Amino acid sequence: MNIDTEIENERLHNEVQALRLSVAELQCLRDGNVAGATSWLQRKVIAQTKALNVLNQRVVNQRFVLRNLDRLGRTLSTDELATARALEGHTVLVDA
Repeated sequence: MNIDTEIENERLHNEVQALRLSVAELQCLRDGNVAGATSWLQRKVIAQTKALNVLNQRVVNQRFVLRNLDRLGRTLSTDELATARALEGHTVLVDA
């Protein structure tokens, strides 16, 4: 499986999860179900926490790489920078 397929699978998984949460929210609103609404809100917070953890890990990884490159006295090559910039746009975070 290549990186583009993995990124697309992650994006689709996140979209499906966001749609499921939206359906749950609408059902709770329709039914006036306080317990269901609370459960939906908890799932939303958990999903947002996971998204923030992914983002935080990405920042930690980037800092690690940049710090080690600095220690080695080098920077990213033109090809490495182009690849990093191309991959950066593929990160998917969903407002669940």
